[in-house]
Amino acid sequence: MPKLADRTQMGDLIDIDSDAIHLFDRGYIDYKQFEHLCLHDVRFITRLKKNAQVEVLSEQVPQVGSPIVLDQEVFLGNSQNGTKMTHPLRLIETHDSQGNVVMIVTNCFDLSAEEIGDLYRYRWKIETILYENVSP
Repeated sequence: MPKLADRTQMGDLIDIDSDAIHLFDRGYIDYKQFEHLCLHDVRFITRLKKNAQVEVLSEQVPQVGSPIVLDQEVFLGNSQNGTKMTHPLRLIETHDSQGNVVMIVTNCFDLSAEEIGDLYRYRWKIETILYENVSP
């Protein structure tokens, strides 16, 4: 059986459920899929690759003492190669547990930047708990 890239399998893994927030890793980066999710009101949070093309629409100043370094509303992609999104996303930079900067992108504008950072940070904990509960 051929090994398939994570990105090509994302559509099969996500249910259209506007009550859920889907957390996934940067291996699933696909701007056309993000457009599809936004169009169907499917909320997601994911890590963004460092080479992403970003057009900044607006920027919010993080609270003093917050782990949030950056909070922007952006368009992702490039119009020249046909990847530019039409739905705005939120780009948040925060630090991981080792102090490295992590770029997170989401369509959840109703949550605080801190909540989004926490949800992504806890993603591994959630996966570990789910794995432990499913393992034989």
